[in-house]
Amino acid sequence: WGTVVTTDDIRMTYLWGTDFKATNGMSFTDQQIQYFIDASTDELARMLDITIKKKRIRNKAAERGLAKGDDYDVDEAPYDFKFSRISRYGMIKTRQRPILKLHRLTLLSRLSSAKDFTQTTIVDGSKGILKLMERPIKPSETSSGIQTAVGMYGNQTMEAHLFYAIDYDAGYENSDEIPSDLRQIIGKHAAVSMLNI
Repeated sequence: WGTVVTTDDIRMTYLWGTDFKATNGMSFTDQQIQYFIDASTDELARMLDITIKKKRIRNKAAERGLAKGDDYDVDEAPYDFKFSRISRYGMIKTRQRPILKLHRLTLLSRLSSAKDFTQTTIVDGSKGILKLMERPIKPSETSSGIQTAVGMYGNQTMEAHLFYAIDYDAGYENSDEIPSDLRQIIGKHAAVSMLNI
């Protein structure tokens, strides 16, 4: 994937003119500097509520027999189905953004078969929003399809029985894709963290 800034960027740009030595004469190693770069990248991702390093996010990956590291990076729980939200806005906000690629969007029911919406979904990558061109449930289906999905409990429990299974990739494809302003913030954050030491 790469690194947001290099150890030389820290030495020659962000901390230019700074003596990289402790009072006993020992110098910061590249490994130590890289630790601060990686930690700053992760901290800024949390602060900004975005994903920076590319992650392969899969729904119930362990249950599907996928291998962590080979097939996925994050095992994510299904998304709750909200009829009021989907009927009004027709979209789902993912837990991580920006979205690189949508692999699967399926509406799951506890008692009936799944319905795939992957091909009819528009991805707003930067905002982490999936826009459904085909609505999962039409108002006219409330007495038939929903009753079938939830059985004897009726449509009052509809939302507790329907979920979205979403497989997607989030973050930046590689470190070269990171915008320059975000790169600069991470570099400065790493430099300040080192100065604190």
